[in-house]
Amino acid sequence: MISPSTILRLLAGVVLTPIAIVLVLGVAHLLSAMQDAAGAMFLGRLALALGIGWAFLGVCLLLALAANSLEQSKRPPE
Repeated sequence: MISPSTILRLLAGVVLTPIAIVLVLGVAHLLSAMQDAAGAMFLGRLALALGIGWAFLGVCLLLALAANSLEQSKRPPE
């Protein structure tokens, strides 16, 4: 059984990561407007990495919830 704190952490990551992505992209566009191409490119790639991590967190959350659901369905009714 997956612990509730693990599911809560995964859920927090899935909810908060898009906010971080938007902030990083906003700063990247700000740096681009200030003619700092290297900083903007770095932050753009960081946002891409965060997006990949967000997708990974979503899959992990889905699998954790599925494992909990299967575990609960195997328990005899009280």
